[in-house]
Amino acid sequence: MLKKVILFDSIFTTLIKVSEEILDKNIDSFIIHNLKETNCQIKNHNIFYTYLNLTKEYFVCYYKSKCKITIIDMITEHIKKSDIHSKRVLVYFEEYFLLFIDSKFYYFQKIEKELLSQDIIEYINKRFAFEIEETIYINSSDLTNNQIKPTLVYIKDNRDMKLYFSYLVVLFFLCTSLFIADYYDKLLKQNEKIENEEILKKHQKNIIPKETFYYKISFLFNKIQEFDLKISKFDFSKNSITVIFIAKTRESAYNFFKIHKNIKINSFLEIKDGYEISSTLTF
Repeated sequence: MLKKVILFDSIFTTLIKVSEEILDKNIDSFIIHNLKETNCQIKNHNIFYTYLNLTKEYFVCYYKSKCKITIIDMITEHIKKSDIHSKRVLVYFEEYFLLFIDSKFYYFQKIEKELLSQDIIEYINKRFAFEIEETIYINSSDLTNNQIKPTLVYIKDNRDMKLYFSYLVVLFFLCTSLFIADYYDKLLKQNEKIENEEILKKHQKNIIPKETFYYKISFLFNKIQEFDLKISKFDFSKNSITVIFIAKTRESAYNFFKIHKNIKINSFLEIKDGYEISSTLTF
């Protein structure tokens, strides 16, 4: 029984005349273009073809089904197992005839009216320049679809190729976008780092080093004000400063001296406003 097999009555056919055989890389687009030009409905159809080299034509067949096992595949398998060594074979199957060259499918056609076998052979010889070397008859009972593989040459599914190409394009732009975004993110961080370093350098230039004389003088005057002392007189040399300041209480003066170990007290006199301290600060 022929189950899950594409039969002849489900297959549409057409012939395309050419001046020479089309290159393999162009054949798919050539056939699809010609089918569309003749208004053939090929959407969601499987399309296979053979090249009729004796008459320079393409025999194109198409059918609408997800199955890719046809009655032609089954007949081809039967011929291969029959040890038919003839180069050109005519096969009768029900109301159809098929042509094979070297056990490879070449052409098929429905026998539209009752014709004698000799008339069919003459038609085949004149129409297709096909000289028959052997004729065989095959019935459906002779065929089996067990472990049958597709033997026909199919056109690639252009929809899948377009989808795959579209996927690659989207993937390319996505990867490119991610790369550009990552590049600019790193560039922005690098620029921010450079700007921060430049700001830090400028800030450091404005910071007075602790080792400088100016810093030490400023620090001393700030501490004098912090302990509520008043400067009466000061003089400085290269490595020291002589300062006379007034303290309201002994405690404020002593507390000041505790944090400045490098101050030498020259005199400590009690006066009307408190205490006058003469000191020398060395660096």
